Amino acid sequence: CDLVSYDDSVIVCDFNKQEFPPIQQYDYVFCSGLLEWIEDLPHFLKKIQDYSDRFIVSYAVNDRETRKDPIKREWANHFTVRQIIGLFMKSGLVIKAVAYWGTQRIYYLEKAVFPLQPQFEIVRWLIKKTLRVLTPRSGLPREKKLS
Repeated sequence: CDLVSYDDSVIVCDFNKQEFPPIQQYDYVFCSGLLEWIEDLPHFLKKIQDYSDRFIVSYAVNDRETRKDPIKREWANHFTVRQIIGLFMKSGLVIKAVAYWGTQRIYYLEKAVFPLQPQFEIVRWLIKKTLRVLTPRSGLPREKKLS
């Protein structure tokens, strides 16, 4: 799917106008450079679960190292690490892995298996670990692999 068609294989959808493709099951849903442009992200995160149980999504978080960037780009939303992780959790998605690419976070998500309590504990730990890495006491934020 894309907002504009660049060849015959593209399904044109405007997610901000609630235009989604016909429901069909896929192995993965891949969203790259998309979530920042979605006006109602909680609704979108629930809706994509109609298409798969597994998701790979990117998001440019709005934290200290990127605070001015989203405003310049006029994105529809500007979530921090805590906020985007909270949205995933509230939408019933569990973070299975996180990768870093510049200011982008690449999340591998899966549809939650209820009850969610054990996953909440893992996510709380991940948030604390991520924030510790992104906010060192001296100098600018830095990134490193989480162990």
